[in-house]
Amino acid sequence: MPTLRRVLLAALALSGSLAAQRPLNLLFYGNSYSADNASVPAMVGVIASAAGQATPRIVPRLAGGMNLTFHFTDPAQVAAITTSLPVGEFWDYVVIQGMSTEATHLGNPTTFRAAALGIVQNVRAHSPAAKAVLYQTWARAYGHTFYPGAFANPMAMQNEVRVSYQLAVDDINQAFGPGTARLARVGEAMAALAFSPSLYVSDLSHPRQPITLVAGMTIYTALWQDALCGLNPEFTQQTPIGRHFIGNGFTAQMWNDMRGYADLVAERRLRRFPGSGDDLVLRAGTGTSLLPCARIDVPVGGNLRLEEITPNWTYNNVTAGLVLDLVPVSPSPSFPELFVGHGRPVVLAITASLSNRLSVTVPIPLDVSGSSLLVQGIALGPSTRTRNPLFCTSDGIEVRFQ
Repeated sequence: MPTLRRVLLAALALSGSLAAQRPLNLLFYGNSYSADNASVPAMVGVIASAAGQATPRIVPRLAGGMNLTFHFTDPAQVAAITTSLPVGEFWDYVVIQGMSTEATHLGNPTTFRAAALGIVQNVRAHSPAAKAVLYQTWARAYGHTFYPGAFANPMAMQNEVRVSYQLAVDDINQAFGPGTARLARVGEAMAALAFSPSLYVSDLSHPRQPITLVAGMTIYTALWQDALCGLNPEFTQQTPIGRHFIGNGFTAQMWNDMRGYADLVAERRLRRFPGSGDDLVLRAGTGTSLLPCARIDVPVGGNLRLEEITPNWTYNNVTAGLVLDLVPVSPSPSFPELFVGHGRPVVLAITASLSNRLSVTVPIPLDVSGSSLLVQGIALGPSTRTRNPLFCTSDGIEVRFQ
């Protein structure tokens, strides 16, 4: 007969398991950037389901053309906090997306930050343990009339957005405690994708399906603290994500092209080999699709393709290269954005300019099966993120030979 202690331990274990599987309650505030293409909240839900999470309960409170002050003060938006859940339920997270210009000098960053804080205050008045994810918006595409008038280029606009959203996160964490707010860096993922006009509709502002997908991926990663690059869902009518994709113009190829970018801009502690975070991206693969995933598997006897780019031309005119070392590696004591192993790093390739990107194809010999290398891009230009005056680095990619 089981002892009382064993019964209690079993009950506690079951309670913990059920708590871990409990669906999250998510409240979304946003505008057309969140509503377009069958909505970012819906995309977050189907990604969570595909990743094995309990499908969240999502309440979208989206209003086209509205800023955060509207969501903070409008009686219907505020009332949704208390009326959208069953009695006894509480919000786990509120996801907050503002207008695309309100966090820049074209809007009012101070008001933006105050409204973001006010929304969290409203939600926590009902759900004291609720947390926030700020859904960072993106700059207009290259070719928009904003450039070079309102902003010099998309990176100049994105830098203003980035700073304001980070300050809003800091405000919330200062008011309610560390870890209350996180940032979903959707705009920074768009920077890694070079603000390509092909990703936008004709106004060069609103998203086509790939941006909505990247936004859903990035918000999922911020909410569940879970990397996505290795997830390969089934896109069939038998799966929630498949039905959503098939019915709303998304494709499996789109998933394959976009996966990796959410991981690339995730919190540093979630990235396996985080670089300096500048406008420098390393991508790798064995076929036509090159991705910034932290790990790829390459069959011996095949070819490894590597590509180092500066998507927004920040490091066009500086010397750059690809450096590799044997795994295991660890951050350099002097420069934690640079990973080093126990051997001697090897410069695989070097170029005087990244204007035409640095591309390398490496045949993989048969006798390296079972080994792994860490490849990292480096550019001899100052980092705006780490303040290193000498160089910046891309995130590293572990290449495993099989």
